[in-house]
Amino acid sequence: MALRNAGQLSVGQPVRLSFTLSPSLTLRVDAVVWWKRDPRVGIRFDPRDGKSRSIIQQWVEEQIKLAKSPPV
Repeated sequence: MALRNAGQLSVGQPVRLSFTLSPSLTLRVDAVVWWKRDPRVGIRFDPRDGKSRSIIQQWVEEQIKLAKSPPV
């Protein structure tokens, strides 16, 4: 995941993120700042958090399917 306007973060810094994927799905995940290219920083999710990673992967796959679906 990449974040904008997070210049105050440093590479290697642990962070806890909270974000909403849908009205009924808010996640809180541990991560680390993986790279920095102003004004963006790349975030790597904790690989030990399999549950959150699985939820995020499923959500991304659903969004890809929706984007490929013809409009109704």
